[in-house]
Amino acid sequence: MKKLASIPASRDSSMHASPPRAGRARDPGQDGTALAEITGWTRFRSIPAAGAQGELTGPWMVRVWEKKRGGARHKVIIPDTAHGTNPASCHAGRLRGRGPARSHQRGYLEANEIRRLLDGDVAALMVTNPNTDGDFRAGIQEIAALLHEHRRLLYLDGAT
Repeated sequence: MKKLASIPASRDSSMHASPPRAGRARDPGQDGTALAEITGWTRFRSIPAAGAQGELTGPWMVRVWEKKRGGARHKVIIPDTAHGTNPASCHAGRLRGRGPARSHQRGYLEANEIRRLLDGDVAALMVTNPNTDGDFRAGIQEIAALLHEHRRLLYLDGAT
């Protein structure tokens, strides 16, 4: 426990949401090594519980996917209906937001809007589905097909 408690507090101003005051792991899995050592287990893996933790995992996965395939895409399309943690998660995941993608009057994205924003730097679309009202986005299958046709990722972050 002493080793875990001795992690220095971060001075990083780009931290995500409300980080613990004692510091935070810099990469997914980094804390697993320390916790395995502390507990005496051979392995330890942390899984995001929900909310901001899960949302932050999405950009990390996008970045790792891009790196493993030798790509350099570094942008994520973010809808205008997203809450503030989506851009923060992208930033903390060392990606940049692209957009915002404009939704139509009912608050839904359309494939044509995603097509408009889809340039050579876009790695993924991050969208809340179902949204905060519990509605599943109409047309999400068409958007997914468009992204996958261009070998981009679709990260769905459910709100309910």
